[in-house]
Amino acid sequence: MPRSGMGICMKIRINWFRHETFGAFEELRRHFLLLHAQIADASNIEKYILVTKPAPREVDYDDYLSELREHERHFGEVMPRILGFSFVVMLYSEVEFRFKGLCRKLQKERRLPLALNRFSGDIKEKTQGFLRAFGLPEIHDSEMKRLAELTLVRNCIVHNSGIVSGTEKERELLRIVEDSRGMTITQEYGNVKRLMLSNPYCLKHLDDCEAAFRRLFRELGYGPDGVIRD
Repeated sequence: MPRSGMGICMKIRINWFRHETFGAFEELRRHFLLLHAQIADASNIEKYILVTKPAPREVDYDDYLSELREHERHFGEVMPRILGFSFVVMLYSEVEFRFKGLCRKLQKERRLPLALNRFSGDIKEKTQGFLRAFGLPEIHDSEMKRLAELTLVRNCIVHNSGIVSGTEKERELLRIVEDSRGMTITQEYGNVKRLMLSNPYCLKHLDDCEAAFRRLFRELGYGPDGVIRD
């Protein structure tokens, strides 16, 4: 038993790559929820200013209604769409960065003869090929399906500003919209179809990515963090 005033020494096992990965996902979640709340606050402030203006003269009434309609469109459609699009792009970027980091870490620690860039496909396909080539725990089929949807939506946003009409993947995107909860289509000028992503839809993708990494880390022996007992 230690004497009074002496501390107890413990070894703490922390996998920093794992820790940083989940920290990045949490930062993305907090950023998204904070901006969503700020959109609602800004909408309420601007609408209060609009409705408390002096009663418009009859000749100005159409302009007044137009301002109200534009307010509803801006805060009810435009800003949520931009927030959802930026979230998906950032989530995909984080997933890509973390998959690359994971494969580099595995290659270095286990002295594997091939790097990730020797495999073909997008990031999920390259990672799956890398893991499979060395008999390591793989990305599950259900996880690959969700990552494929994330990739498809991200590509539509990055390369076509979320507009589905006229793209090579239009039919596939419309099928995903029909099957999903929280992703819809808005009709814009000229009957142009554009994606709209709800908050639950965005956060579900984040949850799924986080769960996939958590399982992979566990099966690879990375974490959870804890006390090492001698």
